[in-house]
Amino acid sequence: LHTCQQVILDGLGDSAIRIGPHALAASGCAWLWRYHEQKPMDICMQKQHMNKQDICKLLSERAIVHEITEHSAVFNMAEVAQIALPYPQDDAKNLFVRDDKKQTYCLITVKGDKRVDLKSFRKQHGLRALCFASEDELMQMLGLIAGAVTPLGLLNDAQRRVRWFLDRDFLGGRIGVHPNDNTATVWLQTEDLLELIKEHGNSVELSDIPQKT
Repeated sequence: LHTCQQVILDGLGDSAIRIGPHALAASGCAWLWRYHEQKPMDICMQKQHMNKQDICKLLSERAIVHEITEHSAVFNMAEVAQIALPYPQDDAKNLFVRDDKKQTYCLITVKGDKRVDLKSFRKQHGLRALCFASEDELMQMLGLIAGAVTPLGLLNDAQRRVRWFLDRDFLGGRIGVHPNDNTATVWLQTEDLLELIKEHGNSVELSDIPQKT
C-alpha cells in the first residue's frame, strides 16, 4: 500500500485524520481515502458494501446528473417488464459470469432485450468456457444479491478482479442500472458511469456484444 495522504472515516463526514498503511489495514473499518498520486475517491478495503443510499449520495456528491425510479423488487427481466419505467429502451441487463477455472470474472452489460451469445462472446475475447457465477461469488465480489446485478456493484470490488464489458449500444446516451439494490433504477449518462468505474480501477471494455439468434 502507498502511504495515505488523507483518510476519511465512514460516518464522520468531513472530519479527517492522517493514518499510515499498517493502521489502515488493521482497522477493519469501511474507508474512503485519497492517495497522494492516485485517483480521487478510491473506494476499497470496505468491510461494509455500498448500498442504495451510498450510491445515491456518491452520485450527488460527484454532481453526476441522474434520476431515480423507485419500484417493487425485481429479480429478472420478465419482472422488470411488468413495472412502469420512464426509459425502458435504456434499461440494462447485466450478466455476472466466470470461466471454468474461477480465474476470470466478467460483468456483461447489454440492453434489456438482448440475448447474449456467451459462446461467441468468450471466443471474441479469448476467454475460457463461461458460466454464471454463484450467488455467493456475487455477494463476495460485488456485494450484491441476485436480481440486483449492476455495474455500480463494481465499486464494491476492492481487488478489481471483475472485468466490465459494456455493449456499445449504450454509447452516446442514457443507461438505467440498479443502485446496488433491486428496488430502484438509476438513470444516468453512459459516459458518466464509464468514468466512475474507470476511476475506481476495474478493467472497462467497450464491445459489440454478440447476440444469440
